[in-house]
Amino acid sequence: PKKFLFTNSVGKPLGVKDLSQTWRETLKKLKLPHVEMYGLRGAKITEVIKKSGQDSTIGRDFAGHTDVRTTQKHYDFNDRNVDEFIG
Repeated sequence: PKKFLFTNSVGKPLGVKDLSQTWRETLKKLKLPHVEMYGLRGAKITEVIKKSGQDSTIGRDFAGHTDVRTTQKHYDFNDRNVDEFIG
């Protein structure tokens, strides 16, 4: 039998809506500000770019983009903006 990392109460895989709802409920329980799950991806990619010395190709590889221009368009910020974005 297949084993899933995230399942509902009867062992079926969670769908996107289930994960989003669980995420929102968890943030609320922990009294944390609302952040979209997809926003976490962007924050991590931005952090990787910053820690690499602003190397967009490392960010591209981490994000799974084929074209570095896609990464630069969405994640290649100057130092001040990166600091504001990821704290």
